[in-house]
Amino acid sequence: MFFYILSTFSHLKLFLYKYFYQRSVSNFAPLLSPLMATYNGYPNRNPSQPPPYLGPGGYDDKGDDNNEGRPQIGGPPPPSRFFKCILCIIIFVILLVVITIVVLFIIFHPSKGTIKLESLSTSDFNLSEKLLSAAWDVNLTFTNPNDKLYLFFETMDVKVQYKHHTIGSGHLQDFKLGFKTQETMPVKVISNSTHFSEHRVDELNWERANRGSIKVDVEIKGRWMVKVPWPIKRSISRHIDVKCKELEVGLGSNSTSGAYTGGSQECV
Repeated sequence: MFFYILSTFSHLKLFLYKYFYQRSVSNFAPLLSPLMATYNGYPNRNPSQPPPYLGPGGYDDKGDDNNEGRPQIGGPPPPSRFFKCILCIIIFVILLVVITIVVLFIIFHPSKGTIKLESLSTSDFNLSEKLLSAAWDVNLTFTNPNDKLYLFFETMDVKVQYKHHTIGSGHLQDFKLGFKTQETMPVKVISNSTHFSEHRVDELNWERANRGSIKVDVEIKGRWMVKVPWPIKRSISRHIDVKCKELEVGLGSNSTSGAYTGGSQECV
């Protein structure tokens, strides 16, 4: 069956070749070119003759000295010397930039600063009808560990939280730290009629009555930034989201002020 189909296909190919090729119908040549291909992919110029003998190199040995008998292989022209030069310049510039960035990172090696809570105190503490009003004084120490880069702190927000519930917020002005320096910054955090649920009010009153203190957290959010000098002149910034947890502030049932006495604590 297979040989019968193959024989039928060969006769059909020969018929189409004679009909279209001998009449020079060039419009159908691209469609018939796969059917007219024979040995080694070259069309047989005369169907009644066998395909031409190709020499050891795969070319017709009957060609003249100018290799007219050999097939001419088409393709895009080789790239010009100008294009090669432009490509080499682009690659060189990219490598130079990458190497410069790596070298500067090794030399400067920017590190983020550290934040420590030095002290925390509250005054005018008043809780009535599920509303809390108080003033919190927070002292934070910022440290720049870099010995070749300035460290910038921006958009710093400070919050006091009780059991993950924000009870006061404050803001710290943008500032800059020099090489290997640290600075203590005071922050005023205000609780302005913060609403408490009945369950939170009961917990807070129980802690004040039984322990004589309450536990709060101080959360600091913002951004630190370093500026890489010449030749890049680029800024590298990272977000800050740290917290000092479980700060026990002495505050009895009848007290309106209290302070944290646990010592310095790094916020992480």
